[in-house]
Amino acid sequence: MEQLRSVRQKFAETVSEPITKCLLDGLLQKNVINDYEMESVNVNAERADKARAIIKMVLKKGPSACLTMKTLLCELDQFLCSDLGLS
Repeated sequence: MEQLRSVRQKFAETVSEPITKCLLDGLLQKNVINDYEMESVNVNAERADKARAIIKMVLKKGPSACLTMKTLLCELDQFLCSDLGLS
């Protein structure tokens, strides 16, 4: 959890819009988030705001959700994962 919390700002600054969409889809598929939570993130117009909302939501769900997000992110964007120090 602390690892995700510590990279929150850099994640928000650097993650791309396509990766945030894929990350949301993956989190929904793995039952980390529900449809309502996914829609609440998609309401944000700014990419960085979406990224912050995703991390905030996942952090509230605990260590298992954080590990799932980290794993998904590393599968989706190995370069970003490495840049954030998550790999």
